[in-house]
Amino acid sequence: MKEQAKRNKQETIHKDEPRLTGVDGIFFKTDNPDNIKEWYQKNLGLQTDRWGTNFEWYQGFDATKKGFTQWSPSAKTPNILRLPPRTL
Repeated sequence: MKEQAKRNKQETIHKDEPRLTGVDGIFFKTDNPDNIKEWYQKNLGLQTDRWGTNFEWYQGFDATKKGFTQWSPSAKTPNILRLPPRTL
């Protein structure tokens, strides 16, 4: 059953189709980033540093292509994630 599902997935992915291959980062604001990092370290085993942590993963079916996703809680102020207004 698992092999059939894997074959089906491989058949539906076309190399010339653009697709999402990973997530660069998960960034969120909290009242106390240090407490959040400590909780995730204690309860989920994340090894955190001052920036949070990152996850290593492999791209699609190619085990030679590594990707990384950064996980970073930050303080609610200052607003480091504010983007400039967009005009259409």
